[in-house]
Amino acid sequence: MSGVHGGAKAVSKEEAAKSGVYAGLLDVLVAGVALSLADSVVVLADFMKTSLEFAAVFLSWLALKRVARGGVQYEYGLDKLENLSGLVVALLMVICLISIGAGAIINILEPEPVTGVGVYICMAAQVVFGAINWRVYRQVRQQAKASPLAASQARLFLTRLLGNAFVLVALSLSLSLHDYEWAHYIDPVASLLIVVAILLAAVGVLRNSVFDLLDRSLEEDEQLRILAALVKHYHDFDNLHGIRTRRAGGRTFIEVFLEFNPNLTMGMVQATVKDLQTHLEQAVPGAHVTIGLADQRVV
Repeated sequence: MSGVHGGAKAVSKEEAAKSGVYAGLLDVLVAGVALSLADSVVVLADFMKTSLEFAAVFLSWLALKRVARGGVQYEYGLDKLENLSGLVVALLMVICLISIGAGAIINILEPEPVTGVGVYICMAAQVVFGAINWRVYRQVRQQAKASPLAASQARLFLTRLLGNAFVLVALSLSLSLHDYEWAHYIDPVASLLIVVAILLAAVGVLRNSVFDLLDRSLEEDEQLRILAALVKHYHDFDNLHGIRTRRAGGRTFIEVFLEFNPNLTMGMVQATVKDLQTHLEQAVPGAHVTIGLADQRVV
């Protein structure tokens, strides 16, 4: 039953990711045309940033598509595969950092005004995609308090909106102040600020992806919450034979091995197990809890 439900969820996520792939591809094509017709490091940075976003969505779509084909083969999800995709995106980020940084340094050493019709194409694209991001952000923000996923999406689209505004302002200033020699530095300096933003994002992606690839136990505060939940049921079982916790990818697993009085009926044991599972899931939100039955022979 759980496999069917997970498959339906995967299909839904796949369709959403597929729509993101189409929108991202259109954005990359427009940014590519603008880059080919412009002499601006900011336009280059915008193309690189847009390509990174497209790569991230495309890799997620491929992963979800693999799950939809695999059926019950991926009942535990694709957290580690998504983390590997994150490492690939981080590598692309490094390449982008080198490309944008090199262009920015060259333009600082030899400043030139931004030119080309591609600059205007890029500015128009910022307005169009900025309006789209604003509309989606407002829709998702209404659900952010009730859904962690919606909150994450709201932050994503807000970040994109701020990026659109930053690029638009930088190019507008470069064009409107092109008669001033000092204004020629606006383009490379703005591109360096984009480099800093990408660098911070790359560090975060690398840190999260590498650590989530390694199975590890939960943090101390979460383990204390588990013990507190068990204490509340101290009189409902005879002995505690062990607790195992594991964080694999973005998922959390809790396994508890309990010994019950052999005189209890199975119905009474099941009632205790169900109540304990509920308390543990409340103590560690999103955790997958398993209660194992043990006896005195278990070491």
